[in-house]
Amino acid sequence: MYSSGPPEFTIEIYENLGKQILISILDIFGKNPISRIPHTKYENLAAIRTSIASHITKYERFGKITNIKTQIANINSYIDQVFYKKLKLKIFS
Repeated sequence: MYSSGPPEFTIEIYENLGKQILISILDIFGKNPISRIPHTKYENLAAIRTSIASHITKYERFGKITNIKTQIANINSYIDQVFYKKLKLKIFS
């Protein structure tokens, strides 16, 4: 993959990583004023989640889960109920 081994991690690489993580967090909470998500074929985070969940069911080990289609249909409400409530308490409290 790399001709002379993997790149050495520098302060700039870590700064860029931190910036990208923060941008992702803003997108997750719908607070990113310059989000690129609306300009994708999905147009919003809910559509991205649904697409990923649908794709995952194509793998044999996930296809065997009972009521998987119902779970996919409700993936966004499940994430809102479980993930966001806990994360918002940690971040915004």
